[in-house]
Amino acid sequence: MKKFILLLCTLFSTLTMAESDISKEVDRNLNKIFLEEEFSGLGIGVIKDGKVVFEKCYGYREIDGDIKKELNEESKIRVASISKFFTAIGFMKLVEEGKIDLDEDISRYLGFDIYNPYFPDKKITSRMLLSHISSIQDNEGDGVNIGVNDNIEKLFEIDKNNGYWQDKEPGEYFKYANINFSLLGTIMEKVTTERFDLYMANRVFKPLNLTCTYNPSSLALEEVMNKTTIYRKKDSEENWSKEGKWTAQIDDYNRKLDKDEVIIYDAETDSAILTKITDYTPGINGNNYGPQGHLRASLNDLLTLMQHILNDDEKLLKSETFKEMFTSQWKYDEKLDNGDTLGGLFLNYGLSTQIFCNQPSDTQIENLKLKGHLGEAYGFYGGFFFDENMKDGVIYLITGTSESPEISPNNAFYKIEDRITTELEKFFKK
Repeated sequence: MKKFILLLCTLFSTLTMAESDISKEVDRNLNKIFLEEEFSGLGIGVIKDGKVVFEKCYGYREIDGDIKKELNEESKIRVASISKFFTAIGFMKLVEEGKIDLDEDISRYLGFDIYNPYFPDKKITSRMLLSHISSIQDNEGDGVNIGVNDNIEKLFEIDKNNGYWQDKEPGEYFKYANINFSLLGTIMEKVTTERFDLYMANRVFKPLNLTCTYNPSSLALEEVMNKTTIYRKKDSEENWSKEGKWTAQIDDYNRKLDKDEVIIYDAETDSAILTKITDYTPGINGNNYGPQGHLRASLNDLLTLMQHILNDDEKLLKSETFKEMFTSQWKYDEKLDNGDTLGGLFLNYGLSTQIFCNQPSDTQIENLKLKGHLGEAYGFYGGFFFDENMKDGVIYLITGTSESPEISPNNAFYKIEDRITTELEKFFKK
């Protein structure tokens, strides 16, 4: 018996040392990547068997000439489209409560008729919005061209010349679009009569004692003084250049924002601007508080949220609700050419959940069947991915890039993402 216990202790000690050695190697290599790629900041988290085994930040959350403030695990970061995954969690709470039917015509919730003029007899549903098969597309780039005090209805004129409509049947063709989530946020406001950012805080984050927010004006002063600015390196002609200077792209304020101030995308200047929303009625324009990309969350926040998902404690959603989110709603069929895969990046999609097929173009970590969401905006590049069956997951948050990244020769991700996940894969080698 003593020999058996000794053998177990020796085995446990060996495994612990092996994991420690992996952490040290990965840490060295990630620091090398950070320096070689010239990021402004980088946050990394790894979960294995439901437990955080690696958490590290590199670089800076704020750069002002020679004055640099270090990025840390509590620094709030605008995580771009990773936000969509959590918007979906908030939306699915309303589905659980019977307040929204995923397969009902969204016109019922919005209060105005909305349908594709190419297919007037086909309803558009929340399920379609969540899985980007609604036949609605972003118009004039990635932004949503609407003022903060405008009614979102004005975007959806039933006219074939309206650039928001695809000549595709609703439910049949995949095309990733931010505008889908502007509509989802509006539906959430209509149903709850509560502003989108406040609903998400009250129903999703505060019950977990998290201060994540879609509205930075809600951040406490100490959080503001520790928040992250997103950067790009630009030359004197505003071109991305490693020889240029770090130039703030978004979240470069240094005071507590007034409660009616928001940071939004401005189509005219193609940049982020600080503006005010006055006398807003929930349900008019859910885009204001950024269901598509405005979440500010720290590395610690995201690791906590991922652990709640992997440990299936039902503090976010019921098990069966997550199962529905993670069930495929669309899968690419080469013969049908039924979607814009962005070079093989998107091959399978659930409800606001990218489902990896482990094909050459969409593989990040071979031994895991990953699901989750990517984020990209203003120089930020990130991933929030997990295997709910293995209870493993990875998070990477690049908070500023020195040049426009290239696509990896190995898959459809950016080379900088591929370099990072190649290192993180070492934690899951069998």
